[in-house]
Amino acid sequence: MKKNIILHIFPTFALGGQQRRFAELVNGFSAGFTHHVVSLSGEIEAVELIDKNVDLTTHHIPLQKGAFFHPANLQIFSALFQNIRPDLLCTYNWGAIEAVLSWRLQTGRLQKRIWQTFLKGSADQFPHIHFEDGFGPDETPTRQNQKRVMARRILLKRSKVIVPSVTLQQLALNKWQIDQSAIMRVPNGIHIDRFVVHNRVYDHMRPVKVGTVGALRPEKNIARLIDVFSNHKAETESRLQVVGDGPILEMLKQQAQNSSRMDDINFPGGSATPEQYYQNFDIFALSSDTEQMPISLIEAMVSGLPVVATNVGDVSAMVSEENRSFISPVGEDLLFQENLQRLIDDPVLRRSIGLANQKKALDIFDRVTMISIYENLFMDIIENIKS
Repeated sequence: MKKNIILHIFPTFALGGQQRRFAELVNGFSAGFTHHVVSLSGEIEAVELIDKNVDLTTHHIPLQKGAFFHPANLQIFSALFQNIRPDLLCTYNWGAIEAVLSWRLQTGRLQKRIWQTFLKGSADQFPHIHFEDGFGPDETPTRQNQKRVMARRILLKRSKVIVPSVTLQQLALNKWQIDQSAIMRVPNGIHIDRFVVHNRVYDHMRPVKVGTVGALRPEKNIARLIDVFSNHKAETESRLQVVGDGPILEMLKQQAQNSSRMDDINFPGGSATPEQYYQNFDIFALSSDTEQMPISLIEAMVSGLPVVATNVGDVSAMVSEENRSFISPVGEDLLFQENLQRLIDDPVLRRSIGLANQKKALDIFDRVTMISIYENLFMDIIENIKS
């Protein structure tokens, strides 16, 4: 039986929440797909997450850098489409928007003529899904780049747009003006058995370990977490562990070196097996300026951890009711610090909140439902255009 070819275009395929979800999906799909992954940055560390039996090939294409769209990149995507001839195109976040423009030049009578005349390619018809999972440091749901808003509004009109959070769903509908029937919200899920910790000890005598997991990018604002941890006045001995890699790693290490608690802050690097770290954390911290439905938060909840976090995206709705008062508005770092102090000093509180988070996560964040939704959606879209 011929496999359906899916072309996935990522701004980066470094380890991150979006890439972790992708790995959960392709590892759980049936054998009916061939996956081609393009990393526009050239980073492919997330390949470590993919099972060896998955039919997957990675590519790096050297794009011309520009402030918005670069004409030469349309030729590059044209050649890519002709070479792979996908049955379905999947693009991820704003960083892949030029691929969406190239795809749009193949749809409709006028666009097909433009494609064939200027891009010198055949105009195969294949459907498109665009995934939006969040923003970089230059955008938030309430602070949108107007050029990007207009580009999304125009270029995504003929696409299926998938988002994980209610916040993004409302943004796509009201701000980008995507048709409601084209927007689909699919909550993230994880491999529960990998992360669940049974009989966690909450009142041990060793230092309390505060931990965070994620790509070290500016919008994650790990600098806030380091500052808060360095300044907190908890009576109990504690440590901070920052698990991840990314462009600001060295800057964060320097900040930690300049901290009064430099010996208590550790950077073990990125990991394809973060579950080993969650097992040893006592508190999970999320200090981002922008998030939507963080995979790391789900992993922490399944592991039975209490959470101190900024109120971004769907975070407040994701955690248990018992944990909700430990979610503080972005910018209120003193409140974030007070919440962290309370959890460090109170093992009974850590236990009650951690167990409540775990119960909620086990009920609603299993990957099985997510995988089924995506596989059925991919097959339906592919079959619809073939018929």
